[in-house]
Amino acid sequence: MMKGCINHKKFWFALAFAGLLLAISGTGAGFTGHCGTCHGAPGFTMPTFHTAENLICAKCHTMHYSEDGTIPADAEIGGPFKSLLLKASSTDVCLLCHQGPLNDSGAPIVLTLDGTMGGANYPRLPGGDFYYSQTDQRNGHNPGGSVILSDTILTQSPGGTFAPADETCTSCHDPHGGSPANDYRLLKKIPAGWTGGELIVTGLEAHPGSDEGGEGGTAPGQHTISNIIPGYYSGFSAWCGSCHSNPDGAGSGFHGSTKSDADVSGDGVNWFRHPTDLELGDEIAGNYSSTNDYDWEHPIEDVDASETVDSTDEVFCLSCHRVHGTPYFNSTRWDGSEPAGAGVSCNKCHAKG
Repeated sequence: MMKGCINHKKFWFALAFAGLLLAISGTGAGFTGHCGTCHGAPGFTMPTFHTAENLICAKCHTMHYSEDGTIPADAEIGGPFKSLLLKASSTDVCLLCHQGPLNDSGAPIVLTLDGTMGGANYPRLPGGDFYYSQTDQRNGHNPGGSVILSDTILTQSPGGTFAPADETCTSCHDPHGGSPANDYRLLKKIPAGWTGGELIVTGLEAHPGSDEGGEGGTAPGQHTISNIIPGYYSGFSAWCGSCHSNPDGAGSGFHGSTKSDADVSGDGVNWFRHPTDLELGDEIAGNYSSTNDYDWEHPIEDVDASETVDSTDEVFCLSCHRVHGTPYFNSTRWDGSEPAGAGVSCNKCHAKG
């Protein structure tokens, strides 16, 4: 502890002596760069978001929990908090930038004020909108904090054993990125509660045509609209299954790709749960699109990265669900209590009626 304090003291003294303290404190690069001297390696490279060149450490952390005799402006009363965070909950820290309305940071919004940002374009928010899990906690995930409340209905994740009361944004995402996380949306390679090996996902991040898109809309947090290019390539169902499937194969999980998988087909003949990571095949791919066009409202894993729909593409968890939240029960992409027309919801692949 003494060594750390001495090093910090020497750093600030050196800046003052050089006449650079004011200049450096006014920009993110110098301060963050110095933090990176100790905290920069290994595993701190941030390839997709939150790069040290663009986001200062002090946006989320405070070394001393004081500034001019008071707590920092963005900090929560009652600290200091673990990991030197400004808030008691990591979710609350994330929402400093990722909560609506649109803000100057350009950070993707995951929680809007009323569920209507962009009107009919609400699905283009990354992973959906946590607003809906707050109107009905069964409509999405509930990463707990003082803004988003933890799930009070479930004691463990459906199909798995993870405790929803322990869920925060950092259960799924690694804000620092680098080696602990996938490049794709900073998803952790080992999500909270997972005891298996690393889970790798691949996809197109921030591609204007990807399902929930990337930057490129008319304002920060909005996204361009396209029905052509998918954003998911591989690994997502297994990643979701880290919480939503029993790893011992005892039949309590939600994902599998063959009828021999106990978690989806108990008798080895009939489907009892919808499979994932199962190739569409010619018939289903033809139902999905006779012209091989991709529909962002009904995403599939484009395993060959061809950016067109073919028989080798696969259905996966996010074909039917959005992660953060939707207006619909179980965070589905459509209202399952209402009839659907041709080419919509389940009929997109199964073409019944």
